[in-house]
Amino acid sequence: MPSLRSGAVLVLTAVLAATVLTAGPALAAPGAVSVSDADLRPCASPTSVPLCSVTSGGGTAAVVDGATAQSGDGYLRLSTPGAGDKAYIREVPGLPLGRLGDLAYSTFVEKAVEGRPNLAPSFNLEVTSSKTSPKDGLPMGFTSLAWEPIYQPATVTPGTWQTWTPSTQKGWWASKDVTATGTENRFGFTTYTATFADVVAALGADATVYYVEINQGSGAGGLQSGVDLFRYGGKTYDFENPATASAITASAGNNQSAAAGQPFPTALAATVTGRSRPVPGTPVVFRVTAGSASFPGGSPTASATTGATGVATAPTLTAGPTPGPVTITATAGSGAATEAVVSTTFSATVTAPPPAAVTDLAVAVSAPPTGRPGNSFVATVRVTNKGGAPVAKASTVVTLTGGLLVVSAPDAVKPAVGTSVTILDGPLAPGATAVHRVTVVGTRAGTAGLQTVTSAAGPDATPADNTATASVRLG
Repeated sequence: MPSLRSGAVLVLTAVLAATVLTAGPALAAPGAVSVSDADLRPCASPTSVPLCSVTSGGGTAAVVDGATAQSGDGYLRLSTPGAGDKAYIREVPGLPLGRLGDLAYSTFVEKAVEGRPNLAPSFNLEVTSSKTSPKDGLPMGFTSLAWEPIYQPATVTPGTWQTWTPSTQKGWWASKDVTATGTENRFGFTTYTATFADVVAALGADATVYYVEINQGSGAGGLQSGVDLFRYGGKTYDFENPATASAITASAGNNQSAAAGQPFPTALAATVTGRSRPVPGTPVVFRVTAGSASFPGGSPTASATTGATGVATAPTLTAGPTPGPVTITATAGSGAATEAVVSTTFSATVTAPPPAAVTDLAVAVSAPPTGRPGNSFVATVRVTNKGGAPVAKASTVVTLTGGLLVVSAPDAVKPAVGTSVTILDGPLAPGATAVHRVTVVGTRAGTAGLQTVTSAAGPDATPADNTATASVRLG
């Protein structure tokens, strides 16, 4: 494969390689494909399709981070210290010449070539056309099409990002026949003054494109430049390395409390960031470093991994048996040279458990104050659960005195006869009241009465209200 003319910024080589671009946690421009330094592997195969790099001599191509980045935090750095050094990237587009669409890229000259500050990486296409040359009548065949910023009206300005659009700006030339400016070459377009539309019309829209390249080659010794937002065929490559953990903050669950033995209401969550953006896929270890609390299984530690927003959420934290302050530390980062260990703390409080609920039943009985012997009347019995815990079963005994006899008691545990009735209630929820009606009849004149006693299993908080009486004057 022939090289470009002497002094050109770009030189071609036939050494290629395969690589696979991966979607890492890098912040690419909207709609762009993120390419990290790990993605950009050396080209080694002539059938390589994904983006790869070619270097020779002391040339290097690497995705680096820097405050001068145009988009995000990274860019592609091409460096050619020596006059014969080469560094460029290329990709097999899988598209004919007429379907490459918008062509664009941005450059940033970090170190200019002494005496030639207008040199910058150029846009290259390696193409074969089956058309006949209008100049010599032979098949056009292979050529390297090049577009260079040096031939543009706008001056290359070192230390400034500049965006170039080879699909709309003039300046194309072709290897194998570099004619004088403005004169037609054997491929049918004018050197240095043709637009991309002129090139497509000359070689044919169906011309085969072997490679699309951003090149920095021989003749550019001492040039170090940045490249970003490389676009063709409807896609844009944004050169960005994955962010690594540089900071972690407590984002949920800080400064909360729970009673001893109870779960804390809000799960602990920590947000990991790097270069001011979320870092997904990072393990975070939550550790109880002081106080009484634990994660599932009684463990003092738990692990979680950050999601797309950089947030890692711990499993449920449960208050231990001892009231007091609790400190939990969340740690992220490997501690490797490229990733620091970062941590943040959460504060929590274990409060004393509430008093144990106790049984507290109360009974009340009411009846008309007067009556006549032989006439029946209704007495009402109320059993209330005043405690904080449900009562499974309560037993209430109603005893009649002064000649009163039971006529009916629908809620009695057995047919109501004589002078005694037993009523069972349950379960009774806290605050609930059960109401029962007992029909009685007086058999003689005088003072009669009803005595009620209620009880449940276990001690009662206020036994004084477990009994109640009502009196009736019969006459």
